[in-house]
Amino acid sequence: AGVSLVDSFLFVFLQNDLQASTELCGWTVGVTVLFELPIFHYSQYLLKHTGHDLLFLLAMAGYTFRVLGYTLLTPSTVHWIFAMEIL
Repeated sequence: AGVSLVDSFLFVFLQNDLQASTELCGWTVGVTVLFELPIFHYSQYLLKHTGHDLLFLLAMAGYTFRVLGYTLLTPSTVHWIFAMEIL
């Protein structure tokens, strides 16, 4: 539920509070998907060698840092959203 809430209101936050363009919002989705594809491709390998507990912990840590990073953005640093979408 928390992930859905953040994802639902991310673009509202970017556009209303940080004056981001709709184009920038669209590119954030593309960057996220681009970095998700290798993870999905190697998911069997990662699960076998690290286990689901560690992968879950890494995913939650990455998401936590990502959402905390959103709070540090300003209108002049809004393009750092791309670096955060990699997490």
